[in-house]
Amino acid sequence: EGIILYLLKVFPFLFIMIILENLLINYGILNYIKKPKIVIILLFLLGGSPTSAILLNDLVKNNSIDDKTANKMLKYSYFSNPLFCYYMLYNIFLNKNLVIKIILSHYLSNIFISLIHKDKIYYSKNKNTNNLGTNIISSIKKSVDTNLMILGTIVFFMILNGILNNGNSNINIFISGIIEITQGLNKLSLLQNNIIKIIYAIIFISFGGLSIHLQMYSCLDSNSNLKYSSFFKGRILCTLISIIIFIILTII
Repeated sequence: EGIILYLLKVFPFLFIMIILENLLINYGILNYIKKPKIVIILLFLLGGSPTSAILLNDLVKNNSIDDKTANKMLKYSYFSNPLFCYYMLYNIFLNKNLVIKIILSHYLSNIFISLIHKDKIYYSKNKNTNNLGTNIISSIKKSVDTNLMILGTIVFFMILNGILNNGNSNINIFISGIIEITQGLNKLSLLQNNIIKIIYAIIFISFGGLSIHLQMYSCLDSNSNLKYSSFFKGRILCTLISIIIFIILTII
């Protein structure tokens, strides 16, 4: 089940995104953009995790951002895929407006966190002297290595989830979503209380699941000062803010 999920929903998009992101950073694309922070956030949104960790590693190595800025950006570097979220949530709630509010609360919370941090982004003086072919091959190798790690992580956590958590109680479903977001969302339809369903959905999507956390942890370069704790704190903060934003959107 984990392998099928990876091959159909993760690999086709993530494989090419890691290659494109690596090429863009290597060729200093941010040097030609007036508001590079917006582009970085868009790359977070499009690439998802753990591509965002790879992106920040590359930006640090390229001297486009410093370690302090990278750790700030880690706090808002995780965006759940909007199409994945819409598909999963609509099958659960069958309410388009409700699903959009849940997704918006997650996205707006990350944007809010990004606005309260002042990030310094520099124009890199490093020039890539490798030819295009060499850069493409290097990017492909990097993408393959990362994707193999992600495949192993997904399969491991889905097996772990199946072994440790076979119940359908509120607590079991919550634990399932904290371990692996897909399985947690799949089990939400078993809950009777709609309010608990909504709260769980927001928590699963905003926190990301331990599977995502391990992927991010493994992609943070040990040679830099990027800290997983920054990502973890960001996910807790994002989850709390998402719930508040959802309440506001519901009242409005």
